[in-house]
Amino acid sequence: MSDAHPDEAVQWTGELMAQAEAALAAGDIARVNDILYDRVVEIGMHHLDRLEALARSIPDDAVAEHPRLAVLRHGIATFVDQANPTVTFDISSALRTMHPEGSPLADHLVAGLGQIFALRASGRHTDAVDVAEADRRRVAAERGAWLDIPGPLRSIVLLQWGLCRLLTVDLDGAVADFQEAFFAGRRTELPHFARNGAENAALLLALTDSLPEAEEWLANARSIPPAPHPLRRFVEEADPLVEAAIALARLEIDDARKALDRFTPSPDTNLLWSTAAFLRAKTHLLAGEALEGLDLVDRSRPPRGGTVESGSFDESLLALGESELALLAGRAPRAAKVLDRVAPSPLLAVARARLALLTGDAAGALAIATSLREPTTFGRIDLAAIAAVASEHLARPEEADRNLQLAVRLAHARGTVAPFVLLPRVDVEALVARDREAEELLAPVLASTSTSIERVDAVRLSARERLVLAELARSGSASEIAERLFVSVNTIKSQLRSIYRKLDVASREEALTEAARLGFDLDARD
Repeated sequence: MSDAHPDEAVQWTGELMAQAEAALAAGDIARVNDILYDRVVEIGMHHLDRLEALARSIPDDAVAEHPRLAVLRHGIATFVDQANPTVTFDISSALRTMHPEGSPLADHLVAGLGQIFALRASGRHTDAVDVAEADRRRVAAERGAWLDIPGPLRSIVLLQWGLCRLLTVDLDGAVADFQEAFFAGRRTELPHFARNGAENAALLLALTDSLPEAEEWLANARSIPPAPHPLRRFVEEADPLVEAAIALARLEIDDARKALDRFTPSPDTNLLWSTAAFLRAKTHLLAGEALEGLDLVDRSRPPRGGTVESGSFDESLLALGESELALLAGRAPRAAKVLDRVAPSPLLAVARARLALLTGDAAGALAIATSLREPTTFGRIDLAAIAAVASEHLARPEEADRNLQLAVRLAHARGTVAPFVLLPRVDVEALVARDREAEELLAPVLASTSTSIERVDAVRLSARERLVLAELARSGSASEIAERLFVSVNTIKSQLRSIYRKLDVASREEALTEAARLGFDLDARD
């Protein structure tokens, strides 16, 4: 029917659309799957509104049972543009032709893509990671069959594997998958997914302060012609974020802001929302705008509602940005609370080490910085610099100098200076005075910015004192607090005196103001 008269094509595709709608109403998802998989391009050319509405109406659990349908629904939602569907469906036709007939491995991988899309859409990220890793093992066992699969399909598969690795905060593994996605698809009739892989690799490299490699991979991405307009917002989504991350590493704050202003998230996937939020927070951090940054963090929400998954890349990035801003604002309790509530992650080693350093625990800071430095690429320069300051605080000048030399060597090789800005200025100046190479590298940093996180007082309240503080916010009466907590009035008065002494205040109003400034939770309950 591809050569049918336009009126006839509208009629027969309308009949197919009606059959699919009736099958969905009857709960026959297998029939919906058969109709859409065979004729989705033709139907979409003439009945796009109905096709999108049908795709949105299919229950997630039903999609999970029909992986091919999940691929189609994801493609419809992501790539269809009402203003210009022809280009999109030309691409959809090409995508369908790249699935080789008679290839059990290709069938399996397409089904796996559907499962990954469906599981991610329903928030089951761990299960999606398991599917990706199982498919990866099968590909390793069938390498010849894998290489016979057309490049665009391999590129898409590798992209999804990389995103799954990112969910587990395996940054090195994700970069490797994204780079392989580029090589798999760059010289094919559909190189757009290869460009997306190169941009994702560049972004992670920039986030890990590997600026020369980030610029190389951004150039690789831009070596591929721009995608057709409907696809461009997805394929080139990461481009301005890469520029912003590179600019921030070099303390080019204005350039970073301009790049972030150009960021337009893909409306359906918006996979990079947390990275964009982190980079905006880091912009405020490096510009010394702690309160503005914390306000931004407080307003950041997942694009589709819900909560951020525990242990995810999103959670780690957001917690890192918030905790470092809290430290810059002198709110050590808020920083500690953020780090206590999130799952352990190598991305947070920098924040934990900095919190220990700035609250007077130099030994703890040194232990974190040196024990986690080797296995992680994220924040390695920061950790070496923190270790240098911590060693200095512990009166170990030779160890301090070695750590500083490591930090400077890494910073010079990777083209970044930002990690040194957030150290206490007096400590940096003392270390630099003994190291000419460090003095040369860091002179522009010390001369051009006043941003510096100085030592903050670690006000430590017991769990009971924090509870009394929260009750104090509800009522100023010691007798009422005592009644609610089932203790004597004298006990409450004693605890209030301890709280006032630790906060260095003399009244209820001063205590609440100072507690809020430091980031204590005034809504705590037993």
